[in-house]
Amino acid sequence: MSSDVDEYLKAITQCKGVDKIIIMSGDGFPIKTTVVNEDITQYTYTFWHLAKKVQQLVKTIDINDDVRLVRFRSKKNETLMALDNQYVMIIIQNPKVE
Repeated sequence: MSSDVDEYLKAITQCKGVDKIIIMSGDGFPIKTTVVNEDITQYTYTFWHLAKKVQQLVKTIDINDDVRLVRFRSKKNETLMALDNQYVMIIIQNPKVE
């Protein structure tokens, strides 16, 4: 990945509330991450399977449609998952940070 991507990730990381960023391949393998001292394999495995399930759900609604963004919120975090043919980008943030 180019230095442009590194600069882009740095800019996202500096946004208020952003806690973790994970970029993985379409096959679920981690490429870049800001996750430190945690099992990145567990994150990528879980998110990869979630992405596949969401894609299956959307295809049952409309076979010609594709998922581009999944957003969900828990009590503590908000997660954004952007899907592309080759990559998946995950941003985990605290929505209460101002």
